[in-house]
Amino acid sequence: MEQQDLNRRLLLALALSFFVFIGYSYFFPPATPTEVAKQTTNTANQTPSIDTGSNANVPTPGATATTTASAPVQMASTGLVSVKSDNFIMTVDEFGRISQVELLETKYHDDEGNNLKILSPTEVKPLEVRFSDVKLNEEAFKTPYVNAGSQTIDVSNGPQTLTLTQTLSSVTVTKNITFKPTGQYDVTVTTSASTPYFITPGHRPVADQSMYMLVRGALVKGADDIINTVEDGDAEGYEKFQNAKIASAFDRYVASMFFDFDKGMNVSILKEANGDPLIFVQGEDTLTLNAYIGPKEERILRAINPELTDAIEFGWFSFLAKPFYQVLLWINDYVGNWGW
Repeated sequence: MEQQDLNRRLLLALALSFFVFIGYSYFFPPATPTEVAKQTTNTANQTPSIDTGSNANVPTPGATATTTASAPVQMASTGLVSVKSDNFIMTVDEFGRISQVELLETKYHDDEGNNLKILSPTEVKPLEVRFSDVKLNEEAFKTPYVNAGSQTIDVSNGPQTLTLTQTLSSVTVTKNITFKPTGQYDVTVTTSASTPYFITPGHRPVADQSMYMLVRGALVKGADDIINTVEDGDAEGYEKFQNAKIASAFDRYVASMFFDFDKGMNVSILKEANGDPLIFVQGEDTLTLNAYIGPKEERILRAINPELTDAIEFGWFSFLAKPFYQVLLWINDYVGNWGW
């Protein structure tokens, strides 16, 4: 009798679950590829600019940021340099941006056994530089960087530095990027003349297409050590943080971030057309940033800097999730199996 009652309850639970998912799919249908293409086309064409006057529409510290004018339409990018390590392959394109990151470890393979590529080809890329001067910005989007070194860099055995130069009509931009085996890299941007600009860690990378109970977007750890999160779709366009320590564009498992625990960064968040946040750090003359792109693995981030583990987003229940996470790490280290 008890077994029959249990079976009826199980069937009822399954039926209710079925109707819940059917109802959710009806009222919240997933975006079609066409809709996604339209959104990404619109968001990729926004650009910040700096105006020191009272009508500034720029995300600059001390000013109110609003949605800005469209950026010049770019030609399809091509690979300029390939950066290889044991765990990843990064591609740097002719505009001096990281155009793709491919994770090589087996645990990141998709269902077909392919390496995971975490950057969307239609979104804003890490290390993209945008100028406040509209004409200069348009010129920069049409002028490729020059690489005087090798087209392939192997960082498996240690850091390697890449130097890229972009010669514009009124200024020369130099990017020195030192790549490291962990996915960390350091970048120094130098301009030959004083020219205000912004640099971005890019639109958030993607490693998980799930729709449910996920937090994605931008995370900023301020100078006051308060962690601020702007989720996809919730950007207002006026968020700004002076002397911020961490600025991370994050997905469920991966992130692209800048960090500076010494001097801090002046961070502004641009509102994209679909309401997603896009992080920019203000620069002028010489700007040096630490950066990382790849999985939000606690051990990797802690090895770079223990404070960088604050970039791992645990959601509303962080006070419970963090200690449970440490317990899971301990169990996995002991038995070698996440399933247990």
